[in-house]
Amino acid sequence: VAGGGAVNNTGNMTVRDSAFRVNSAGEEGGAIRNSKGTISIGPDVSISSNASKAGGGVYSTGDVTIVDARIGNNTATAFNASGGGVSLNSSTATLEIRRSLFQGNRITNQGVGGAIAAYGSLLMLDTTVGILEDAGSQADTDSASNYVGNPSGTAEARGGGVYVNPTNGASIVIERSTIANNYV
Repeated sequence: VAGGGAVNNTGNMTVRDSAFRVNSAGEEGGAIRNSKGTISIGPDVSISSNASKAGGGVYSTGDVTIVDARIGNNTATAFNASGGGVSLNSSTATLEIRRSLFQGNRITNQGVGGAIAAYGSLLMLDTTVGILEDAGSQADTDSASNYVGNPSGTAEARGGGVYVNPTNGASIVIERSTIANNYV
């Protein structure tokens, strides 16, 4: 599989005090592709300007924990892609996000979850997805927003900031977080 532009993980992985920038993959995970294992990202991790067909920054079929990280300007390019920033593609996995920032992530050709797409459980605490209205000029707001491109004008694009489709008893918890100025 041509995934994980920087790292293709199949075990358990911890990433701290690191940066993943300008990586690309022919399939999933522009920076990191995680299959079956678990991955812990943070603190002080930046994942930016990466690209792939799905999970522009991170693509995972196993549990992911993200703490004190910045995930921005990543792109998922496939038709009906998921997760410009992070894609959790397993109904039995959990995506846990704490004190992190997602800005400028995008999907270019319909799909779901400009910043985050989760097909399993999502726990998001004290996290910002998008940009606050008082953060700067309109130009700054546009470049920091997360979005799903919808060039055909159909209703297929969903979740400019966050898309969650829990199945098999998966849960969604979002507390003390801001999801603002994202669009499809």
